[in-house]
Amino acid sequence: MSATAGVFSPAAVECADLPDLLGAVARLSQRDVAALSARDAEGYVLACDRLRSALDARRAVAMDTLAAHLDEDLQRRAHDQRRGGVPAHPGPELHGFVASMLAPGLHCSTRTVQRRLEADRRLVCTTASTHQALWDGDLDLPRADAVAEAARSVDPDLWARFEALVLETTVDEVTGEITLVSDEVRRMSRSAFARRAARIARTLDPASQCRAAKQARDQRRVVIRPDRHQPGMAVWTAHLPTDVSQQMAAAVDALAGSYAKANPGTSIDSRRADALTALVLGNAEVKTVVELLIPVLPTPDQATRTRGALGQLNPVTATLTDGPVPEGTIPEGTTSDGAARHDTVAWVIPGQVDDPRHGALAPDVIAQLLADPDVILRLARLDPDGSITQDPTAYRPSGSTRRRVRARDGSCRFPGCHTPAARTDTDHVTAHPHGYYCRSGPPPTAAPSPPTPARTTCATT
Repeated sequence: MSATAGVFSPAAVECADLPDLLGAVARLSQRDVAALSARDAEGYVLACDRLRSALDARRAVAMDTLAAHLDEDLQRRAHDQRRGGVPAHPGPELHGFVASMLAPGLHCSTRTVQRRLEADRRLVCTTASTHQALWDGDLDLPRADAVAEAARSVDPDLWARFEALVLETTVDEVTGEITLVSDEVRRMSRSAFARRAARIARTLDPASQCRAAKQARDQRRVVIRPDRHQPGMAVWTAHLPTDVSQQMAAAVDALAGSYAKANPGTSIDSRRADALTALVLGNAEVKTVVELLIPVLPTPDQATRTRGALGQLNPVTATLTDGPVPEGTIPEGTTSDGAARHDTVAWVIPGQVDDPRHGALAPDVIAQLLADPDVILRLARLDPDGSITQDPTAYRPSGSTRRRVRARDGSCRFPGCHTPAARTDTDHVTAHPHGYYCRSGPPPTAAPSPPTPARTTCATT
């Protein structure tokens, strides 16, 4: 008889105390887990899932505690500054500041951490019963989030009643024992549970539906990110009103159907993607701008012709040749048919280029992009010492400097943070004294010192 027999049966896992369950899970080695019977392996999976839910609840409390302490510190610091006669400068937004602290250790972007922090604080502060069920391992995090999300539009005075209805909370009339989550609710799937929470919110507070719909429309957005599993692909996620989504889907399906009839044997999903692309690009005047950060200009002639104010370079055209040149090379003075040109620049693409927003670009794709006559190249100068030209009279980097710094850095410069540079701020490595360039204050007695090199960062320095 195995020592784990009965310990990890699904029925035993469901009613086990969390400390005992944690000890039983932690005591087994990888070899022990591999030797479990099918029934015990099923129970072990359920035990790990229940423990993960309990740890999620504890993490939510810890994140709320951290944010509360930092909020107190920031308010106390601002109060001390006002009392001492020092102008209180607006500090970073609280959740963004906490996220920038946690992102390196959690190895994810600050935006991801900030979304989780906001959801955790909403769960802890808004839906106490749901959080308690998560703490006890009776609900998993996605279902707990569904309750907290549905409660956002419900009147605060109805939160306790709303939770009791969603979780089917009951009180034993004899013993007074409270059952937070009924057995039926615990067995409910995530999608069914989310629909249940939304339906109860509409029934309990009819006006909540209008508030939720308006709030959702105000938050419509399109999110673009690289496809981590398919190089050269990007993932688009659109949050749109239902009526707009229906109209778009009908248009995409109709065009995809005509594509599929013309090309039998192809995937309908691929044709939908082609149809969406055609509808978007065919109904908009799109001008593609490719920004290149270069260490030096190809020739003094071109430097003279292309240089603009403050080191910015004017757009030039690049084309591709089929001649015997290195892969990804666009030689100077030639076109795709080998003809001579006077407005071209030679580019060598050494390998795959990672776009932090859209994913990987292969050398041949980049070469085709640069050879497209409708593509505009924006050249940004990188000085030989690695610095970027800045206006010495300005405190904040200009728009052109911000673009060049983000192109240079690629992502946030904070150690361990991989937030794409497009979603970061740009500030100086060494902060300028507060108020030095304040227009409302007295003028400086000496000429302002040149700004220090700029960098991309998730938190305001």
